[in-house]
Formats: sequence, C-alpha cells, structure tokens
Amino acid sequence: MRAGHSEVLATLGYVLIIMLLAACTPRDEELFHVVNGTQDTVIVKWKRDPEPFATWAPGEGMSSGIPANRCSSPPPDDTLIATSAETGQVYTYGPPICYGETWKIGS
Repeated sequence: MRAGHSEVLATLGYVLIIMLLAACTPRDEELFHVVNGTQDTVIVKWKRDPEPFATWAPGEGMSSGIPANRCSSPPPDDTLIATSAETGQVYTYGPPICYGETWKIGS
C-alpha cells in the first residue's frame, strides 16, 4: 500500500520537528550544573525568590541552560542558596552563574 500525500507530509513534518529540537538542545558546556555533594538532603532556592524550587537527596542535582550574557551581566541577587534539611547548614553560589560551570554543593 502506498503512502498518501498527507502521510508523507506528516512524516516530513515530524522529521523536521525532531531535527529542530536536536539543534536547539544545549551542549554540556552550555549548561550550568548543580549537584548535591553533601550527605544531607538540601532545599534549593534563588536568593531573590523565597520559594524553594528543588529538594535533592545526596548525589541528586540538575543541569540548566542559561544565557551566555548572564555571566558578564548577572541579574540582581543572582545567587543560589542550598540549605541542609537535617542540619540547617547553608551553602551559597554566585554571582555570577555561568554556563560550563558546576556547583557541587558542600565543596
């Protein structure tokens, strides 16, 4: 059975979307990495935002794409704060926060 014209167009559309998404995916050196290097669970927030955005067990973390100009022109209070849920120990990082860097909380 031959594919109809609409099926061919749909397939080409899917291929185009996949190619565009792959081209937009940041490379490792374009990401900012955070890893919980402590033995405690940490609660992480931005200094400018009172609400935490993550809670990570030891070894957990994230990678995030950030604009290149953020390193040379950081926003006000561009600081990450991690607080140990067990001990209350506070760890801070920044400013600036630059892509290609890793914050290993606790070291």
